[in-house]
Amino acid sequence: MREGYGALLLGVVLRSIRLGLAGLLLGSLLCSCISAPDELTPANPVTVSMWHYYFGPMKDIADQLIAEFNITVGRERGIVVNVTAIMEPLKQEDVLIAIANDNPGMPELPDLTSAYPISALLLQQAGLLVPLDELLTSDELASYVPQFLDEGIMPVLLKMW
Repeated sequence: MREGYGALLLGVVLRSIRLGLAGLLLGSLLCSCISAPDELTPANPVTVSMWHYYFGPMKDIADQLIAEFNITVGRERGIVVNVTAIMEPLKQEDVLIAIANDNPGMPELPDLTSAYPISALLLQQAGLLVPLDELLTSDELASYVPQFLDEGIMPVLLKMW
C-alpha cells in the first residue's frame, strides 16, 4: 500500500460513517419535528427541502441514504426529502448569507442545509435556525456519537444547530 493511501482511505471511511450518522440524525429529526403524529400520513406526505454541497463519494452516499429514507421510513410515515445538491460550497454559502441578510430575489431557505459556521451564525442571528437540541429529546441525543454532535455546537451560542 502506498504511503498516505491508508490515511486517505481511513478519511473516506470516517466521512462515510459521519454521513451515515447524519442520515440517522436526519431521520430522527424528520420524524420528530412534525408537531402532531396524525399530520404525517402517506396519503398526504410532507416534503422537506434539503441543500448540500457534497460531491463524489460523499454525494453518492448521501444520495443513497436519502433515497433509502424516502422509500422506507419516509414512505411509511409520509415524509419526502427533496434534495438539491449544489456543487460549489461557496456559491451555496453566498446564497445562505444573502438569505440571512434578507436580500431580494433569493430563494426560500431550505428546511435542512449544510452550512459553514459563519453562515449558520448569520442565519441564527436572523432567527432562521431552529436548535436541534430543542427538537430532539435527551434520549434521542444520547443515541448519537458525542463527537458527531459536538461538531454542530456553536461555542458562542452553546446550542446545536
